[in-house]
Amino acid sequence: MLLTWEELQAVDFGETEWWVEDLIPAGGTVLVWGKESIGKTPICWYLARDIALGEAFFGYKTKRGRVLFIELDMPPRYTQKRLRNLPFPAGVRFELDDRPVADLSDEGMAARFAEAAAWKPDVVFVDSLRKAHPLDDKASETPSVVYNAYRRMFEGATLVFIHHERKTAKDDDRPGNESYSGSRAWSNDCEVGLWLEELKQAKFPLKLEIARNKIGEKGVAGRFHLADGYLLTIEASPDLLANLIQEYEGADLVEQVRKHFHCSRATAFRRIAEAKS
Repeated sequence: MLLTWEELQAVDFGETEWWVEDLIPAGGTVLVWGKESIGKTPICWYLARDIALGEAFFGYKTKRGRVLFIELDMPPRYTQKRLRNLPFPAGVRFELDDRPVADLSDEGMAARFAEAAAWKPDVVFVDSLRKAHPLDDKASETPSVVYNAYRRMFEGATLVFIHHERKTAKDDDRPGNESYSGSRAWSNDCEVGLWLEELKQAKFPLKLEIARNKIGEKGVAGRFHLADGYLLTIEASPDLLANLIQEYEGADLVEQVRKHFHCSRATAFRRIAEAKS
């Protein structure tokens, strides 16, 4: 597309579309990273479930879509065990095979993921990036090769890669919000980068930060608490609670608070009472 400045200003590209507003764009690539076992996968479980349900992700508006969760890090039996108490709708499908992906060619990817791709998911979560390819993650060309292989396989879908933090080297001057393992191109080549950081001794110790954003604002997405490896709650937002209280009442209000904060009905009642006091 060859355009003058005037022609460029006249183009209507429309509004940015999101599966989860500010976090998961339509048709883009997202990188989620943090320390090992910090809670990255449970955060993504909730994102996947809310997209499939079309329900808000802790207050972030969500569009309903079909979700594929590729689990490469855990054996299928452990995935089953961890998700036993977290029901998922039929709009989420799981591809369970903990063998590392060894062939990124179109033929190799088709042999591994043809059935999953035929389901035509709108959003694909890949857990984790280190087992999603056989290449050197420190090489600057590797991210584009990996991202493009999955884009060809899951054409039109948003890709969400879950990644681990690197082991910090003494001569590494990269800031904490670039603490993922490997080349800087892993985040440079994606649209949104989400960094999960642990704040020790805090009541809600998991801070989810929008550390990389080509199409929106950066900032803290929320502070979370994870219990029993699957039960995720968010620190109460006075603005969100106030807006819900203004818009709903009675049983409808309780249900909206429960959905937005992923909490029990008892906790929803408590938060409403605290906000009104």
